[in-house]
Amino acid sequence: YACPTCSTKLQKRGLTKAGTQRWFCTACRASATKPRTDLRASKVAKEIAQEIGAKYLIDDNAEYCVLSQDIGVQALLFGDYGWNRKEKLVKGVTRVKEWAAVLQYFDEQS
Repeated sequence: YACPTCSTKLQKRGLTKAGTQRWFCTACRASATKPRTDLRASKVAKEIAQEIGAKYLIDDNAEYCVLSQDIGVQALLFGDYGWNRKEKLVKGVTRVKEWAAVLQYFDEQS
């Protein structure tokens, strides 16, 4: 990944609060973030869930959980991580912080 200011090769320099990779230029000291290239994966996950007739999705990515609502799949947003902690939940998405909570959720559904 090249510096948008001087075109020097950038080095990884931690993550943003949202969990996006931060890059640093040692030549001009600029900082940048690279656009995400994995957005297609969320659509594929939704399509796979639909193809296999899944009723539930367990994921730590809030975006995947929200997208699953388009096809009527109940989603469990797993964990209490920096990248999913601030996400507002929509109807059909339930936050669970640990595997014991996942088991409890399914016990309550039966």
